Amino acid sequence: MKKKLAVWMTGLLSMALIALPVHAESATQPLAIEPQFSYAFEFHEGLAAVEQNRKWGVIDRTGRFVVEPRYDWIEDFKDGFAYIGQPDDKGYNQVGLIDKTGKEIIPPLYYPLDRMSNGFWKAAKDDKYGVFDQNGNAISDFQYDYIGDFHDGLALVQKTRSDKRIRRTVDGVTIDYPDSLAGYIDETGKLVIPLQYDMNSGDFESGLAAVAKAGKWGVIDKKGKTVIPFQYDSVTRKYGEGTASRYFAVSKNRKHGAIDSQGKTVVPLKYDTAIVTSGDVLIYGMMRKNIVKFSMAKEANLIRDAKGNYHESDRGAIDLRTGKSLAPAQYDTIMEMRSGLLSVCKSNKCGVMNRSGKIVLPVKYTYISDLPLSFGGNFYIVYASDKLGTFNPTVSNSGNIPLYEYSGMAPLFSFAEDSREGLFRAVNKNKKVGVITDKGKEIVKAKYDEIGDFSEGFAAVKLNGKYGFIDRTGKEIVAPQYARAGRYHEGLAYVQLNGKYGYIDRSGREVIPPQFDDVRTGFSDGLASVCVNGKWGYIANPQTE
Repeated sequence: MKKKLAVWMTGLLSMALIALPVHAESATQPLAIEPQFSYAFEFHEGLAAVEQNRKWGVIDRTGRFVVEPRYDWIEDFKDGFAYIGQPDDKGYNQVGLIDKTGKEIIPPLYYPLDRMSNGFWKAAKDDKYGVFDQNGNAISDFQYDYIGDFHDGLALVQKTRSDKRIRRTVDGVTIDYPDSLAGYIDETGKLVIPLQYDMNSGDFESGLAAVAKAGKWGVIDKKGKTVIPFQYDSVTRKYGEGTASRYFAVSKNRKHGAIDSQGKTVVPLKYDTAIVTSGDVLIYGMMRKNIVKFSMAKEANLIRDAKGNYHESDRGAIDLRTGKSLAPAQYDTIMEMRSGLLSVCKSNKCGVMNRSGKIVLPVKYTYISDLPLSFGGNFYIVYASDKLGTFNPTVSNSGNIPLYEYSGMAPLFSFAEDSREGLFRAVNKNKKVGVITDKGKEIVKAKYDEIGDFSEGFAAVKLNGKYGFIDRTGKEIVAPQYARAGRYHEGLAYVQLNGKYGYIDRSGREVIPPQFDDVRTGFSDGLASVCVNGKWGYIANPQTE
């Protein structure tokens, strides 16, 4: 091995010397693990999946095999575990699980195999589901046709009784359901609430679950006790991140209203539609007029009567905590947004309303895009014709926000790392890309062909087929000059020049001059996978050695 490494390093050194830039400190880069694999993934949690002879195994940071190559595929380690895959005797993909010692916690005999909350796993075998605990022990028989996730320590399970279909009609809409019954298991796998409910019953949150029985809906507690009698045609609740609304939207005889968790009527059942938001607001709809033609996109705001006719609705909103009307039934749509705000639209114009019923953004914009909670930040994207801007309710002048001559957002959600600082990629009418902030400031004028994701404070930019880098202030740190460029990981980003790959630091200096045939995403756990002459190995990060 040492002799082979020496020979390989000699060849690598001569190759690197030819491509040595004048500003690079050294053309050589010591190899941490000699190139010997058909393919090699990044290191995660001190381990990496590698392919050899068409089989996948796992190595540690010294290159020693922790798992000899024997699987068809292995995913990256996460929280101490990695998925493994093998085909069954019919050639179908089967999934299992190994730990960091290489032990098969769950053998590759199942499909699918999914992580649940609290460290549990649910798996299917012959189309029947069961549950494994954190140690890979089966805690339930493989007898269910469906298993949900654990909520409040209980998971919804379903089992089919027959091949028949059950027909239910709610609010004029008739749907055929499989003949199945639902119940709940606890974290020992025990069926603690028997199979007796309709399959579309809900999950537990805050000790309660909305369930259906023979087509009628009610609410039960974790002991299976009926808290709200089975008297409604529908009971719906808004679920959030481990929380749920304290109120339920209910319907009976085609009229909708709201009740609290004790079953007390909070809003009388007198509306044509009603939904409850996670912020304890009831958004209701009142029938407006007959519609002869409609589109599927518009159908979400339509009501179908008993004869199958569609009607538009006027939308209003009520604060369930106080019973106060936030908005009269005068809007075409009202939708829940983050931070307790509501998007309100009328005559193809939209604005924003707060929890007090005050319009904090005038109803004059073409569209308002609410970002998901995981995206972070307290801001929204607003559109008006071919212009867009950012609405931040924490800024005093947000009702008069600046708009930019952009025609659309280039992959908006890929700025996730920097979204908490409010950075957005935007495209103008000439298809050039720039960056704006949630405060309405343009930090990068739309001049690039592409702008990549920000990572460690920098983003790759493309102009005229060449790549460089900018920082969060919009300053061009590296002028576009490379054929390819990646994201920064552990202080370094890969670049390609003259068909070879190397790495630059945050100042743009070539710390590892271009010398490799291929690379993957970058450094992880202090190592990066590189390819030379068709074989993959690893180099160490010279900044952290």
